[in-house]
Amino acid sequence: VIGYSVTGRAYLQPWGTPFRGRLIGELGWQDASKSFPNADPFFTQNNYFLQGIGFDLRYRHPNTFDYNSLFEIEIMGKHAASDGYFMTGRANIEHKFKQFWQIKVGTEFSTSTVYQSNRIFFTLSHFFHKKLKHPKQR
Repeated sequence: VIGYSVTGRAYLQPWGTPFRGRLIGELGWQDASKSFPNADPFFTQNNYFLQGIGFDLRYRHPNTFDYNSLFEIEIMGKHAASDGYFMTGRANIEHKFKQFWQIKVGTEFSTSTVYQSNRIFFTLSHFFHKKLKHPKQR
């Protein structure tokens, strides 16, 4: 199986705000050395060429890597010879609370007749507090 892909993203994030928007462009080509059209859950098509364009939006509060709340959404329009035109997208909401708990809710969808990746997820996480021993200072 051979595969090449190029994805580009252009950022638009006004300074000092928790919002970010990106334009997304995607090109991909795959070629299978063997034909497995009934392979579940994935298979690679012969001479599969994919092109797409879309955007994503994100809100993060506070706007640091140690955020408490996050909302993301991505929508793309794509085209492939075997699929024709189709849409893909995802949405994700995260919230951290009580310092060691986190909840995530999200979804992904594809209207492709060949590569469907539709899911809904819910995650509840607890992070255990870890005490580190500090060396004595002299």
